[in-house]
Amino acid sequence: MADTSISLRSACADDWSPNPDQDPGPPFTIIEAFLRGSSDPNDAATELVEPLMDENCAHLPQSSPLLNELYIYTIFSEFICIATQLPHDHPWHQWLASLLIALKAQPAPPRAEWLSINKLIAILVAEQLGNLALGFATSGLWVLKNTLEIERDVGTLEDNIPSSAVWILTAGQLIRDCRGLKLWSAFQLYEGEVDNYKGPDGLSDERWDFWEERFKGLAGKTDLSEEARGWALKTAEFMAGVN
Repeated sequence: MADTSISLRSACADDWSPNPDQDPGPPFTIIEAFLRGSSDPNDAATELVEPLMDENCAHLPQSSPLLNELYIYTIFSEFICIATQLPHDHPWHQWLASLLIALKAQPAPPRAEWLSINKLIAILVAEQLGNLALGFATSGLWVLKNTLEIERDVGTLEDNIPSSAVWILTAGQLIRDCRGLKLWSAFQLYEGEVDNYKGPDGLSDERWDFWEERFKGLAGKTDLSEEARGWALKTAEFMAGVN
């Protein structure tokens, strides 16, 4: 049974928020109530998008939290913020995904921005990061490269190995199936950093094999914690079984 005692904070409570003291607002309240009550995701999705269906909201002042663009941004900011507060194995991750899928099935409101957001969420959720050129190059590739291809100290590895492992364990088969896909990345080396990967850009057998060997090496690195080595070993074993 899910631990529903977890205390959740809204994205607007983060230090970087322009209004950290403001009330969470409808998106956070609806999402939190859905998680704690395990209600029907379709009902929660309908409640979330209801303000977007009001044509008058398209003409609100730029500062209004119900303006379509701001409201859509807030919805998905809350999803991301809540997800980062949960243990990686907490069932609420699946519940969040079910709510995102329910959102995708909602009728489109009268603004084109919502269609773009729906397309992105469809890629991330329904297709498990299917459009890697969009979603992977600017996030997953950065994490994997930063952890596995660049020389890093133990502290940095401790922080990054679990995140890298989750990318492979979650979307590894899809990544493997996209051999030859070219990926644009804004990743830049800082002075003194060494890039150990010398293979072709994009997704390739060489890059996959390099990552697998690095995970194997990290699994046996005695100055890493048992947890980090466990993540690395599990990922190396998974990669070895992917064709």
